[in-house]
Amino acid sequence: MFTLPHVKDGCVARLVTVFGSLGPGRERRVHYVFDVGTHDYKQMMLPVEGAVRSIALQVPAASWYERELHDQYGVEVSGHPDLRPLVFHENWPDGVHPMVDPVDRVPWASREYRFLTVQGNGIAEVAVAPCMQGY
Repeated sequence: MFTLPHVKDGCVARLVTVFGSLGPGRERRVHYVFDVGTHDYKQMMLPVEGAVRSIALQVPAASWYERELHDQYGVEVSGHPDLRPLVFHENWPDGVHPMVDPVDRVPWASREYRFLTVQGNGIAEVAVAPCMQGY
């Protein structure tokens, strides 16, 4: 894990992006880029050795990036508040990560997508359908 960079006023720097890559030996790496308020960005790279600790609770903008890392590279992100698939639909099989695994013969899974539910006073559910011209 690394220490989150801060700007001059002591606040956590603005997250620009998080992405994965493969090293020369196909080892997985996670890259973090922060805007620290100078002319250069702060870039950090972590080799993936086991689970990577989520920064999404401290930096909410990291949430979807971390979910994508999990989908594409199979990076385990510990402490993430919602690690549901982000870029794959519900029939994408578990354990197949296209940036590190062959995908020419992907077996499809059959499972339901877990939609988030909202509860409380004043909450209403509205059905939305495609626009049908002429009706």
